[in-house]
Amino acid sequence: MKTKKYITVNQIAEYLEVSKQAVNKWINNGDLKVYRLPSGRIKILKSDFLSYLENNGLYIDHEFFKNGEKTIVIIDDDEQIFELFNTYFHNINPNLRIEYASEGIAGLLAIGSNKANIVILDIEIPGMNGIEVCRKLAKDKSLTGIKIVLVSGHMEKYLNEINQLDVALMLEKPFKLDDLEQRLIPLLSKN
Repeated sequence: MKTKKYITVNQIAEYLEVSKQAVNKWINNGDLKVYRLPSGRIKILKSDFLSYLENNGLYIDHEFFKNGEKTIVIIDDDEQIFELFNTYFHNINPNLRIEYASEGIAGLLAIGSNKANIVILDIEIPGMNGIEVCRKLAKDKSLTGIKIVLVSGHMEKYLNEINQLDVALMLEKPFKLDDLEQRLIPLLSKN
């Protein structure tokens, strides 16, 4: 199913719980960007509505704007690992949404607020470690279905604890891009 890039005045009014007249006023004042067709009808891009919300400090429901895109949250205190994954994923699919956190608690917040599909998680991170993050995710029923990929250079040290977790994939550091291609891409296509 093709996702829609345009949004209607009715959908905006419903989203903000205001009248259609209020939305039309914003359009007429030039506050909300629209495109006019030769027929006089208007088209509003979802991205322009999102900009309107951001510029006015209004609540943003990320689920509403997802357009079927997948979100990956990377939790690792090594920024080079984030850059590697970020570059890699944007090369294979520029529509992926990539979020980053350098420690466990910030990672949990990023997962919840962005409705992550996949979490790439280092075990040894500051604050709450990756094992604890996995346990918290398992307890939150609103976050079921998230695929967790554990990445660590110390996998054997944690094997007993890892075996008790619902982990989709484990990658031992250092890893090769071929490992990502063969193991992570199939996981991405399933989710």
